[in-house]
Amino acid sequence: MLQEIPNVFDDYEKKIYRLPNGEYILIEMDCNTTSVYLINKPIKDHEELGYIGSFEFGMEDEERGGTTISRSKVLQMDLSGLDKKYLRKGIGSEIIRLKEELEGEYVAFGERDGSRNSDGSYLIDDGPGFAKAIYDKR
Repeated sequence: MLQEIPNVFDDYEKKIYRLPNGEYILIEMDCNTTSVYLINKPIKDHEELGYIGSFEFGMEDEERGGTTISRSKVLQMDLSGLDKKYLRKGIGSEIIRLKEELEGEYVAFGERDGSRNSDGSYLIDDGPGFAKAIYDKR
C-alpha cells in the first residue's frame, strides 16, 4: 500500500511514503512518539499540509527464560486526523514495523478491553482490531 521514497533523509527517524492515491506522508519517529503528517512533496524542504496523528510508546519489561527484556508498548494510537481519511492505509502497520525493526523486539499493546491500564495504555475504537491484526501477522 505504502511506497517508501528512498534517500530523502540521512537519518532513520524520518521517512517519506507515497500513498496509492499519489499523496505523500512523512513518518517522523523519536524515542516515545511517532507522528504522521500529510506533505506536499517528497523532499527535505517539504510543506506540511496537515497532521494525521501519532502513536505514543512506553516501555514494558517481560520475563523470558529468567532474563528481563525491555520492549516498547503502544500506549496510545490515533491516526484519525484530517477527517479519518488516512485510516486503513497501512500507516499504522508501517509505524509498528519501523519500531520493531529499529529496536529488534516485537512491540506490545495494552489490553484489548477499552479500559485504561495502570501504565496509561488503552485500546479503543479500531485499536483492538488493529492490535489483533498485528499479533496475527506474527
